[in-house]
Amino acid sequence: MATKKQLLAYAKRMRKNPTSSEKRAKAILKANNIPFKEQVPFKYYILDFIISNRLLVLEIDGGYHKERSEKDKKRDDFCKNLGLKVLRIKNENVETVAKRIKRFTKIKNYKEKLKIILKKLW
Repeated sequence: MATKKQLLAYAKRMRKNPTSSEKRAKAILKANNIPFKEQVPFKYYILDFIISNRLLVLEIDGGYHKERSEKDKKRDDFCKNLGLKVLRIKNENVETVAKRIKRFTKIKNYKEKLKIILKKLW
């Protein structure tokens, strides 16, 4: 299992080298003024995006996710148990990201709630 320091370094590398679908999702999020953080170390995982004002994890799934469905479910359950929602979008559907995110309600006091979630992690 990776240490926090290793996860941070890996997340930094991933931010510098996003997939084409992650680049596109990032551009769409920015164009729609949706606040986000990308490649976020989260205990044992690195999450593609966190949409903070909706307490939503956004995962962009490439073809390799077909072989990772058990691991993805475990990650999703971990996030949901902490109070986050999870949205998975396949690479070929990345253009729908803003529309699909907007279906999730904005959370009042999301900063405080996010702080509580993050304290549980580390």
